[in-house]
Amino acid sequence: MRTESKPRIILDTNIIISGILFKGKAIRSLLLLALNEYQLVFSQTTWDELATVMQRDGFEKNMPLGARLRVLAELASNVELVHSTSCVTDCRDPKDNKFLYLALDAKVTTIITGDSDLLVLHPYKGIAIYSPADFMRVH
Repeated sequence: MRTESKPRIILDTNIIISGILFKGKAIRSLLLLALNEYQLVFSQTTWDELATVMQRDGFEKNMPLGARLRVLAELASNVELVHSTSCVTDCRDPKDNKFLYLALDAKVTTIITGDSDLLVLHPYKGIAIYSPADFMRVH
């Protein structure tokens, strides 16, 4: 579901996992803000990564698999899947480039991440890259 009037943003996989499974107040607040005030975007690659991580056996103690799958289904109905064709290699960790090319193709305003390999790129081609705490301070 896409809402034109909402700014488009990306939350990296670890931020979403933390907000759903570990329920820390600050990250949970960020996740709720993102879902209510912004349009979350994913590429097929970033969505697949989230879905794979959410199904790991190690998270059973935090939330049963069935509940995690329901959360993913609910989340899927509130995000936009963007076909991403860009290819960039600007991040020092090649696994994180997928967030950069999604940001370019989806024309997002912000990436929220705890990953220092992405944070050092702020701003990236006009896209703000914030830690969760910094994002909450400025918004």
